[in-house]
Amino acid sequence: MKMRLRRKDGNRSSIKEAVDTLPAGVCYFTESGMVKLCNKQMFRLFRSLAQADLQTLEELRTALGECDGRTGVLHLPGPRPVYLFPDGKAWAYTESSVTAKDGNTYTEAMFSDVTELYEKKRELELQIRKLRQMSRKMKELSENAAEAAREREILTAKTKIHAQMSENLTMLRQTLTAGSSRSAQDAAVEAMGRTVRFLMEDAEAAGRDPGLDEFLQTASNCGVTVTLEGELPSRPEVHQVFVIAMRECLTNCVRHGEADALHIALREEDGSAICAISNNGSLPEGEITPQGGLKNLYRHVENCGGRMDIRCRPAFTLTITIPAGKEEKP
Repeated sequence: MKMRLRRKDGNRSSIKEAVDTLPAGVCYFTESGMVKLCNKQMFRLFRSLAQADLQTLEELRTALGECDGRTGVLHLPGPRPVYLFPDGKAWAYTESSVTAKDGNTYTEAMFSDVTELYEKKRELELQIRKLRQMSRKMKELSENAAEAAREREILTAKTKIHAQMSENLTMLRQTLTAGSSRSAQDAAVEAMGRTVRFLMEDAEAAGRDPGLDEFLQTASNCGVTVTLEGELPSRPEVHQVFVIAMRECLTNCVRHGEADALHIALREEDGSAICAISNNGSLPEGEITPQGGLKNLYRHVENCGGRMDIRCRPAFTLTITIPAGKEEKP
């Protein structure tokens, strides 16, 4: 009997020594929540959390819930409970229920070292931020190049108009001072009138939105009546996304829904730009999974930090919401 007891004590001692060698922090609690078996790593981690010795499961859960800012242990955001300790190591926490051969049930609490994964994630996030910065710079360069090209075209047109105006004025002056015939005078006045009308038409076109005008013309050509409420936002990237959404909804409502009316509502709400588009076409049989053009549109919306919602009942409605001040992603 004494030998069996010594053997049993020896087994417990060897089990405790084996558990203590594990790199993870491990602890088993009884059904009442008391510590049954705990290794040194778990005791060390709990002391960093609560500056005390671990006695119960409730103490561990409470310490994890109150760790932020008080002990230097931080609860990292994410789907898994991961904690960053003062020594720079990251530990993922898990709980599970285990049943022993004797039928007793225990709660297994474990801390797993995920420091390497945490550091890799931080490096990846840093690279993503750098890529976003590069993307923004490339976009700015592209926009600047396009703007420079437009300015060159405008300058060329203005130079040409200026030369033509000078020529028309010279012709008109000559006809008036030289006593030219009535037909010559009329021809000079008509030439000047053509130049003035061109300038007026150009000024009117400058105040319009080419993207919106093109969309409205396309809708008219397709026999779709567009009802537009509100105004497009002034932010260039949001303006562009909303015009892309209008075009895509026009294409889909004609191709799939056989619609002849498109309603577009634009508004500002709590600092966010909102575009809601619906049509009077036939409804799809099931839910819509973004593919092709809609998938591309979703990417544009996501790049602006917004969200896109699609509803099929009671009518097809696509709603885009883009908060103000969101940085565009690559």
